[in-house]
Amino acid sequence: MRLRLSHPALLLLALALCGCGTIAVSANPDVPGNHVSVYTSVPLEGLEAPVARQIVRGEQLALDAAGGRAGPMKVSLVVLNDANPQSGQWDPGLAASNARLAAQDNDAIAYIGDLASGASAVALPLTNGASIPQIAPGSPYIGLTSSEDAGQYDPQRFYPSGKMTFLRLFPADPVEARADVAFLRTRGIHSLYVLSNEDSFNISLAELLREDAAAAGIAVAASERVHIGAGGEPAEFASLAEKVADSGAQAVFFSGPDEGGTVALFRALYARDPRLLLLGSHQLANDRFAARIGPAGASSYFGSPWLTPAAYPPAARALLVRYTEAFHEEGKVYALYGYEAMQLVLDALVKAGAHDNQRSAVTKSLYALSTRHSLLGRYAIEPDGETTLSRYEIEAVAHGETVPLMLLSAPGG
Repeated sequence: MRLRLSHPALLLLALALCGCGTIAVSANPDVPGNHVSVYTSVPLEGLEAPVARQIVRGEQLALDAAGGRAGPMKVSLVVLNDANPQSGQWDPGLAASNARLAAQDNDAIAYIGDLASGASAVALPLTNGASIPQIAPGSPYIGLTSSEDAGQYDPQRFYPSGKMTFLRLFPADPVEARADVAFLRTRGIHSLYVLSNEDSFNISLAELLREDAAAAGIAVAASERVHIGAGGEPAEFASLAEKVADSGAQAVFFSGPDEGGTVALFRALYARDPRLLLLGSHQLANDRFAARIGPAGASSYFGSPWLTPAAYPPAARALLVRYTEAFHEEGKVYALYGYEAMQLVLDALVKAGAHDNQRSAVTKSLYALSTRHSLLGRYAIEPDGETTLSRYEIEAVAHGETVPLMLLSAPGG
């Protein structure tokens, strides 16, 4: 399904009416040679849909503020869904289809997406092969830009053109690992048990954290992978909880998804030893997970790159107020990432000048942009496409909800 709308305010209606497929939001009619499209691919179904919706609306606010233009160039936003409506999870076929759609559109000038690292891993070879710069508001897997603790042939397999075309605003795995280790040190932890599910994108974070913990003088009692399913009962993890208790570890770190099996794991670990500090990766830093782990919340903490609004510049908080007024929904920090991703594209188009309809020129401009004073704070894009944003928030659980505990700048970046 494709809807091409002439007024950006109709985005809300489009998202409400179309649960899947393709939504095109056009600030201006097509003008051959004087029009480009920015594609965005996010999960408009399932648990991540509220986050994705805020990111998309943030992009639209940035485009609205620019009058739908970057210099003389008219710009449209095309919104694509990468989540399966039945499962509510990102779907490899949809992620590939979205990237392929952009690659086949001569007007496509940039691609904002995806949230999940796996989805970006599917899309990136296709956008790269078409020389379309891809900006991720999520996707922290280190292998998208570096071989450090990454899978075989990463990152080379994502760049068939042989040139880098990927940038991300979301701090990568090494930043999260360093921030989590810094937090463990503030708690006096000297022995740690490291767990991850069987997904390679989560294994990488667990490995980075294990190495950083050891370097910081925290003994790693063990590191292993655990099968985590959509369902589960604490009894399924009783033997693992016993192993953790017998190891003498003071804390457990888990890298994995927000699923029923993860809830059961946290409950089992807490039931066996309430003194254990339970630290989860950023995927678990949400009220939904906090509410489901019950008593285990008393010992649970999560690292999150989504900071409390007070941690961002005043202009960011003003944008969230504008978001609330425009969409009659509380503006959250996710919208800031969408806004800045679109702003990056618009600025790169202006910088490209007469070559603003050439993908290679826009990519070059993106990498050449200087230090930015943005809604996300002051940062720069590194030569490998990484952001220098390095702040991480540690969240605790109170009354079944996540609450900010402390803000850390990940050391050693």
